[in-house]
Amino acid sequence: MPHFITRDGAKLHYYDVGRGPLCVMLHGFGMASELWLPLVLPLARKQRFVLLSQRGFGRSHSQSFSKDCIMTQLAEDLADLLNHLDVQSCHLAGYSMGACASMQYLSKHPDPRIKGYLNIDQAACTSNQPDWAWGVFGPEHERWMGDLHELLEVIAPLPAHTGFADLPKALRQRVCEAFSDFFEVAAHKRWLRWGSRAVKVEALATKFLPTHNWRVYLHCMKAYATQQYDFRAALAPVDLPVWNFVGDQSRMYDATGQLKLHEVVAGPVTNVHFQGCGHALPFEAPRRFTRKLGEFLSAA
Repeated sequence: MPHFITRDGAKLHYYDVGRGPLCVMLHGFGMASELWLPLVLPLARKQRFVLLSQRGFGRSHSQSFSKDCIMTQLAEDLADLLNHLDVQSCHLAGYSMGACASMQYLSKHPDPRIKGYLNIDQAACTSNQPDWAWGVFGPEHERWMGDLHELLEVIAPLPAHTGFADLPKALRQRVCEAFSDFFEVAAHKRWLRWGSRAVKVEALATKFLPTHNWRVYLHCMKAYATQQYDFRAALAPVDLPVWNFVGDQSRMYDATGQLKLHEVVAGPVTNVHFQGCGHALPFEAPRRFTRKLGEFLSAA
């Protein structure tokens, strides 16, 4: 599996599949990049895909963050990847956390090489504010953030080298339950919600999420709780074709907030509704996702 070295020395892996114009795809929190493969391979005869394993996840799980602001670091990782590949032109697609990283990149690294951007079930602001009621977890935002702060306070005094297996059993269970609840919110289809509940079982959770660098997950969640990412003002100058895949049943980011993306960016926005899907729309409607991805790549 190919890899590259980032500016801070992290070794990040990626898949490089297909031939043709390039599309770089950034996955979401808790996701391994190989989960993209069944969705992009039907298009790989005419399209090249680079599927980055972002630091802390998948094949790059062992690589930690060296900055408190994970979106700044993920955007820098993307810049380093594009330079490593000597990209001349590409499309960019980001899902959930990967979409936040993409928006950070587009706002901080104006790049004429990016031909179009695909935003997958992500609002331009992650926190509820006086002028924004569609942050992550919607009306449950404050409760989720409060629970997360409480969990982080319990873990903070532990030595940095503490392994997941060394945590008290009750604390390990609490961490597993937090991730299970998170993934269940991402799902709408009954079968996927049932699978999310399985993460409450530690033996299953550690199969789904590797734990030898378990603190990286909390680093990400702490960033969401403290940074309160709001890309609206920064994205205003972005003038390129944007497609917006929206799960109309998303509980992670309410569709109302997602559909306001056209008020944020200067370029044209094409909204694609995934009816009956939640935040996990690529996996709840995989055939439609692949078809619409192909349309985006042909049109943008």
